[in-house]
Amino acid sequence: MANIQIDDKIFQPYITQSEIASAVERVATELNQTFAGRNPLMVCLLKGGVFFFVDVLRHLNFPVEMDFLTISSYSGTQQGELALYADIQVSPAGREVVLFDDVADSGATLKFAVEHLKNRGAQSVYTATMFYKPRKLASDASLDFYGLEVGDEFIVGYGLDYHNKGRTFPEVYKTSR
Repeated sequence: MANIQIDDKIFQPYITQSEIASAVERVATELNQTFAGRNPLMVCLLKGGVFFFVDVLRHLNFPVEMDFLTISSYSGTQQGELALYADIQVSPAGREVVLFDDVADSGATLKFAVEHLKNRGAQSVYTATMFYKPRKLASDASLDFYGLEVGDEFIVGYGLDYHNKGRTFPEVYKTSR
């Protein structure tokens, strides 16, 4: 893997496809064990969470119902004000929900989405992210499942973007120092 450039930033290789695949399989195994015999609603936060979401769902051994939620919090590399752009169509009322996203950094987006789903009547909401930044996650944010712990660098690839570019790289890159 070589360095890549997106707009004004240079990114260096960070996480390989095989590391991602192993983490996806581990999370799917945890979900299979946790939700065996149950019927959770699987909800993906768009756009970044879609790669992780689809890859995990392919490994689940129970039938799932899925939907999508769009919340935005980023402008470039900085977090901004949260906004709900598109809501789920399937009612979460009385259901267990598993909410998928690409990365848990501050936890603000996950917390906002969890509160939204609970306000819509979800019985419980579990969270699953591919990447987890423990030094940035707020103490009142909750994360139930995650694929890989990462550093505080800004990362792109496997759903993560910079100026809406770079999501489709199958590996992950971090900002160069």
